Amino acid sequence: MLEKQYHDELNMELQGVTYSASLSNKNEQASNEKDEVMPDATTELEQVAEDARNLSMVTMSRKNRKLYEAMQVLVLFSAIPFINSWLSTCPTTNTPNF
Repeated sequence: MLEKQYHDELNMELQGVTYSASLSNKNEQASNEKDEVMPDATTELEQVAEDARNLSMVTMSRKNRKLYEAMQVLVLFSAIPFINSWLSTCPTTNTPNF
């Protein structure tokens, strides 16, 4: 990032661009960049949430971590009958059973 900025400033210096003109161009570019939405924003937020979950798992003792994983499996298996009953009410003909 800094190398690119340095390179751009050297090119402007060679072209004879004044400092005030380059500042006004930077302000316009900065306002345009703020308007653009990052396409990876949701992916980054999901990654941050996953990292936070993993970090909390790392700080747990082995016993607590295994207990937590068993509880997650139990929650998953308790949700399967609900999912099957919900799928049977769907109008589609190809409903998988879990």
